[in-house]
Amino acid sequence: MEPILLVQPNPVDFGSTRVLATSPATLTITHTGSDDRAVTIQSIEITEDAEGDFEIQDMDQTPPFDMVPQDEVKIHLSYTPQAIDDDDRGNLLIESNALSQEQINVGLLGNSHAPHIEVDTTALNFSTVSLGSRPSLPFHILSTGNDPLNITEISLTQTSDEFFSWSPVTIDDPIAPGDQVEIQVTFLADERGDSEGSLRIEHDDPLERPVFIALHGRTPAPVAQVDSEFITFRLAGNSTSQSQEIHIYNIGDEDLLVLGCLFDNPDGSFFIDSAPGYPATVGKNGDLLGGPFAIVDLRFQPTGATVGDTCSLTFTTDDPETETIAVEVLGTYSP
Repeated sequence: MEPILLVQPNPVDFGSTRVLATSPATLTITHTGSDDRAVTIQSIEITEDAEGDFEIQDMDQTPPFDMVPQDEVKIHLSYTPQAIDDDDRGNLLIESNALSQEQINVGLLGNSHAPHIEVDTTALNFSTVSLGSRPSLPFHILSTGNDPLNITEISLTQTSDEFFSWSPVTIDDPIAPGDQVEIQVTFLADERGDSEGSLRIEHDDPLERPVFIALHGRTPAPVAQVDSEFITFRLAGNSTSQSQEIHIYNIGDEDLLVLGCLFDNPDGSFFIDSAPGYPATVGKNGDLLGGPFAIVDLRFQPTGATVGDTCSLTFTTDDPETETIAVEVLGTYSP
């Protein structure tokens, strides 16, 4: 006996589709019988969807429904590949009460294409280099998809220091599948201290966001620090004077210059007994225990009882990151 239901096409071949794009196809079920006997289509569903790549968009009728001779029902399908795959396969199952056609399996076929970007590193560290130097480091953009990769823009992010350049500045030609392009990044070491940046690479890989290459470089620089940024004096009884040394350290890798000190003493209760001659040089590579350091000797000597005398010392330095350091001082005296 000839089959009553004709399903065309079978399999449904969507051909080659770009990743995340959608290709449509239409499946037709025709009742080809010659008598008046109806066939009930009980269900139509995708049983294998290749991880969501194949879908039923709509159909002329929703099961269950009956078909009589010469009836025709169209099922509208779609293929939206989520990744590069040269052999996507799925299955659509039609269940009916047609003799010997209780279950009809329709193969779903597709393959996908797209560019894909990879980089061989996501960070370039130039370490510490001499002031005024121009060191360069490379990284590579790899085209690992099955379509040519287009690099639409390479730029520094808005928060980057402007001490990095790269070559080539633009990549005008598509990068063929399997090929790569080398980018040379140069650190323009024109200022002391740390420089941070990030290259942003825009492209047409549909599955990837912009790619970022973190950049870091440093030239020798002083790093100023004090024992404490807040000092408290407490006097009582016959103790009417107290002194404390303020140490200015250099934990950087270049000599520090302490250029001066602004002494704000509104209550007149504090006195600087000794200070270095400015500018004062503090040697490099120090620590907070052994120094080296510059010393300012501060004395608290109020003229009477007080609970909140204050002063501040603001040191100016050539530390490129911290040009001023303030030390706040509070003094109390109870006779």
